[in-house]
Amino acid sequence: METETLVTNQEQQVVKTTTPTQLEQKQAVYQFVLSALPEGSTTAHSPLKSLVTKEVRKVVRVKLFEGIKAGTIKYKPLEKTDGELKKYCSSLINNWLKKDDRFN
Repeated sequence: METETLVTNQEQQVVKTTTPTQLEQKQAVYQFVLSALPEGSTTAHSPLKSLVTKEVRKVVRVKLFEGIKAGTIKYKPLEKTDGELKKYCSSLINNWLKKDDRFN
């Protein structure tokens, strides 16, 4: 995702620039869970939360970790080791599976 902005350069010309926008953590978890679920597994009658297996969590955790490291997911710049960041990503998944109404 990108945001387009019009700016004036040194020659006083208006040019369009694009800057990457960062995903909110809540939205990232939701999108990554949906993309990790097997196709056709979601139904209107079963809560998404019940479809999230260990394998799905692992895929989501890796995507979150990579997104935070790449700067595409909002994250306060706290100094964390890779191990601590992976634990943080696991906590994010647990947190949003409980709090996000779209999963229940």
